[in-house]
Amino acid sequence: MSGRESPSSLYNEQQLDGVCDRFEQAAKKSQQPAIEDYLGEVAEELQPELVRELWAIECHYATDIGPDEIEQAFRERHPELVSLVADMTLVAPVGDDSDRTIEAPRLATGSAALHIRCPHCSNPVELLPDVPVDDVSCTNCGSHFSLVDDSSSYSSAGPSLKTLGRFELLARLGVGGFGTVWKAHDTELDRVVAVKIPRKGNLSTMEVEHFLREARAAAQLRHPNIVPVFEVGREENTVFIISEYVLGESLADWMKSQRRSVDEIARVCIPVTEALAEAHAAGVVHRDLKPSNIMIDNSGKPRLMDFGLAKREIGEVTMTIDGFVVGTPAYMSPEQARGEGHWTDRRTDIYSLGVMLFHLLTDELPFRGSPAMQIQARLTSDPPQPRSLDPSVPRDLATVCLKCMEVDPNRRYQTATEVGDELRRWLDGKPVLARPLPAAARAWRWAKRRPALATVLLLAALLAIGGPTAAVWLEAQRREIARRLDERNTLVNQREADRLELQQQVASLEQRLELLKGNMPEGAQVEAWRAGLVRSLLDARYDQYVSQLGQMEDQAAAAELHLALADLLVSADRQPLAAEHYRAAFKSLGGSGNQPKQIEVGLVLAHLLESTGDKPAALEVLDQVQELLDGVATIPSVEQAMLRASLEQSGEDRSASVMQAGQSRLEVEADWPTEVQDLAKLRDQLLPRSRGP
Repeated sequence: MSGRESPSSLYNEQQLDGVCDRFEQAAKKSQQPAIEDYLGEVAEELQPELVRELWAIECHYATDIGPDEIEQAFRERHPELVSLVADMTLVAPVGDDSDRTIEAPRLATGSAALHIRCPHCSNPVELLPDVPVDDVSCTNCGSHFSLVDDSSSYSSAGPSLKTLGRFELLARLGVGGFGTVWKAHDTELDRVVAVKIPRKGNLSTMEVEHFLREARAAAQLRHPNIVPVFEVGREENTVFIISEYVLGESLADWMKSQRRSVDEIARVCIPVTEALAEAHAAGVVHRDLKPSNIMIDNSGKPRLMDFGLAKREIGEVTMTIDGFVVGTPAYMSPEQARGEGHWTDRRTDIYSLGVMLFHLLTDELPFRGSPAMQIQARLTSDPPQPRSLDPSVPRDLATVCLKCMEVDPNRRYQTATEVGDELRRWLDGKPVLARPLPAAARAWRWAKRRPALATVLLLAALLAIGGPTAAVWLEAQRREIARRLDERNTLVNQREADRLELQQQVASLEQRLELLKGNMPEGAQVEAWRAGLVRSLLDARYDQYVSQLGQMEDQAAAAELHLALADLLVSADRQPLAAEHYRAAFKSLGGSGNQPKQIEVGLVLAHLLESTGDKPAALEVLDQVQELLDGVATIPSVEQAMLRASLEQSGEDRSASVMQAGQSRLEVEADWPTEVQDLAKLRDQLLPRSRGP
């Protein structure tokens, strides 16, 4: 195989691993599984290797097949499969696994990292993540050696081996997708250990790196609920991992041996959360958490193992390829199912922990079917309610389980410690912090995932329930709409006639106003005399007036005096000072509650500021006036809109103001009084008195 390992080869290894696990579970229960029944679960090109592995497992549990009868027994029991393994060597069974666990310390290296003994001086050499596996350097003797076999010969590190370096192979414990685990005796340290050996020899550089990933991940962890890795060894072309041998049963066997109480399930899961928390704190994500990767030792303590798919959250370039599904389909998270390898983090393990808790509580997996069907289901569906499968499941535990299995990682528990704390609360009789999702929210999520189907179902429900009455209601609505349209058309026609009449009246008034303006030939002389008189008065009394105004508490009275002083200042051609007093009057009128007067003063102030060239200030005052108008169409509203149109800088803003002024004028004209008693009011609105002395 080349140095780059394809995603399909790793997936094939996982398929073989899963089939072997199921076959071995059946064999343990004395169900006498048939190899032929399992061949259809893998591709045709994988079937020869699967036959070889399943036959080894069958021999291991058989009592009537001797070591020298392997070939003959296979031909007698499975004659139709002989052609599949014609070019392969059938493996031999080995002894039992009844020895007691012997725990021994790691090599005294002073480091928690992964080590391998130098083949030249036996010195422990630390295997750092960035050290190339095909060029390892010994710091003691200076020699270089490789963990990758460069020879072209093929040698399988299979069960036919009896010794591996200093290790005597005693019994095969299990067969996985990538390797075989053996119970072995360390003759140098006189201890029983577990040795994991690749299922094939002549590994490429990438295959060695993949095999050692488990060792690197576990070697840095120190926790009583994690099976430790002692070291890595190599004998000729075989690389192997040495770890602690745990005597007990897997969590998968533990849950099948008898019906477990919910208290037992919660208590066995809490140490698993602690082990995961330790791994996550070290930046290690397991990514293949499932019952078969957890051992229950003879003391009842769960031990987390098999970090073969583990990845580092930081500090390590992962070998995972995006788009390639990594993990066991029944327990993998949605992000794993989508092949988003670079987006998996500790919350991926939280999801798998939730699936495992679901399985323990209900004795069922949340998603069933073939691996492809399980992957598709977790991408398109929420898991079922545990209580729908087993009503005896406590509600709080069901809630914890479902929160772990949220499709969105941000909605799950964010750490394994949080899950452990929730389980402890439940054991202590306290309420858990997680709250169940309401039925309406679950329905909404379902509808968002399947909008087309949800729409069809909603329409079908509406037609089924309200069909007979819907037609009657729609007809009544149609008639009501037609009646309102007729009334609206009549009103529009009447308003249009009123508008035309008002336009004629306004035009006549404007003509009269222009005529009056032309009949004052001596007005300029009078205005000049008055302006001089006002300037003299202001020069003598202005400061006194301002001081007295500052001491007044009556807002309405102060407003009137500010207006009077502002009018005098305007007639004296002192517009800046006049603007200050108009502004003060505008503010005082707001406090007094005289809104119409305040609007009038605001418009005068805006005109004055516009005449002095201070357009920003004028626009600011117009904004305040517009808030006071509150959308009511009046003569002042038309005036402020027209003034704003003359002040706006941009074409768009000017156009909008012109349109607003026109609309306001139409509305004013539509509401124009028609009675003679309203002429005085009409005069005051159209012809406001100009301010002056």
